[in-house]
Amino acid sequence: MLNASIGVPLKMFRRRSLRCMAPVLFFTILVLYILTITFSQTLYPLGRRTKSSVMDVFQFLPWRRTSPEAPPVNIKNGSHTSQPSAEKSLSRRKPSLGSLKLASSANSMEISKVKVLCWILTSPSTLHSKAAHIKETWGPRCDVTLYMSSQADPSFPAVALNVAEGRNSLWNKTRAALKYVYEHHSQEAEWFMKADDDTYVIVENLRYFLRDKNSSAPLYYGHNFKMFTKQGYMSGGAGYVLSREALGRFAKGDNYRCKTDYTAEDVGVGKCLEAVGVVAGDSRDSLNRSRFLPMSIADFVNNHLPNWYHHYKKYRTSEGLSCCSDYLISCHYVTPQTMHFLDFVIYHLRSANDSQQRRYKLRSNQTILV
Repeated sequence: MLNASIGVPLKMFRRRSLRCMAPVLFFTILVLYILTITFSQTLYPLGRRTKSSVMDVFQFLPWRRTSPEAPPVNIKNGSHTSQPSAEKSLSRRKPSLGSLKLASSANSMEISKVKVLCWILTSPSTLHSKAAHIKETWGPRCDVTLYMSSQADPSFPAVALNVAEGRNSLWNKTRAALKYVYEHHSQEAEWFMKADDDTYVIVENLRYFLRDKNSSAPLYYGHNFKMFTKQGYMSGGAGYVLSREALGRFAKGDNYRCKTDYTAEDVGVGKCLEAVGVVAGDSRDSLNRSRFLPMSIADFVNNHLPNWYHHYKKYRTSEGLSCCSDYLISCHYVTPQTMHFLDFVIYHLRSANDSQQRRYKLRSNQTILV
């Protein structure tokens, strides 16, 4: 009886204690939540807070800290930064094809310091029918311009490479051209742009793209196809640009690391550069739009792309005006007439609302604003 009389009050005491503790626990949790929110506001000021900011607070607690890992090399510029700062402002704009603006005078001076050698892969049969139109349009805008053929033409001039002509010889022709550039002109530029004689290049945009890149790093850029190599290879028709370091590695390592039986020139270059440790960089802009086009602008804008392209492309391509960067660098399959048309549209045509009227002329291998 005594035990029973004691047990009843104990049960009642426990029930009352639990009822009293429930509000205390609720109040404690509420206070902790308010303190957590206040702490997160300190860590994430203004617009930087996100829905997960409260949970992210716990990552700053001592037992959640981990040793930082070394940042990976950025394939956009060869540095350890996550994104080139000069392109961050572009990501705030909607995609368009016609919003290219004149750079400020300070930026123009910075861009003009980027030294680019352009070498054009041509042939005796197309030197005067195709390459001549590059010479009349975008070619002189490079710091050095070379026309690579299998026969010399001092009046043009064209460089004679000791190779046969024909599509099956393009790989050996390209190897010989890159070796020639390295042996005779490697100190005249920081970057070395290859183009076909039916490729149009906006050299100012090429310099703009390369202005924050490291030419001492083993890098090359173009339109990346994902086939045949681990890191992909750059389309030959769109053109590709090698850093001075990449050019040197190709020329020095070609004899013992690269095969001689490649049929496709661009695949051979991609495999050889991968073998000597050259990184295939990402040339897309901050909105993931292409700068180097392996087909014409019209093909991309109108989405008239062949089926094989969709199997080869490494990155997704948007349709319409969102296909291509405002700072487009190159396009392929350009007829001589279209080459002059593009030159007129880019460097002469203006709207009445354009407050910065620009006219250009060619003089001593340069494009001059007049």
